[in-house]
Amino acid sequence: MKKVILMLVVFLISGAATLYGKKIRQIIFEKPQNKTVRFLVFAGTDYSAPIYKKEKATVSLTISRLTNGKEEIVWQEVLDKGSVRNFPNYSNAMYREVCVHNVFDNRETLVAYYTVSYASRKSQMSYVQGEALPQGSALDTLQVKI
Repeated sequence: MKKVILMLVVFLISGAATLYGKKIRQIIFEKPQNKTVRFLVFAGTDYSAPIYKKEKATVSLTISRLTNGKEEIVWQEVLDKGSVRNFPNYSNAMYREVCVHNVFDNRETLVAYYTVSYASRKSQMSYVQGEALPQGSALDTLQVKI
């Protein structure tokens, strides 16, 4: 009986060590990947009405790398078309494609977000929206509706 229990314990310990070793090996020997992020920027509303004549908008696109709780901005661009009327509709959307090199999926998280700012007469408004890019995905798309 002692032999059976001893063999069972040895078997369980060796199995656990093997699984743990595979996880450690993945982290240590992980190869960096390239991730591509596509931004599609377009007017989500019809801004042809006279009320929008003096309405202005800017869009800030940002990709950040989060490592151990620290944020590093990898890429950023500001799109300023002036009036909201100058932003294209969905079929003619402005397109930005950014490739981020040397991403370690097990140690880092890439976050893509955008800030839309509106200015009209004496008031201003802005909002931020984004998402963490999933691990293992080589291509992600964010749609930015103005």
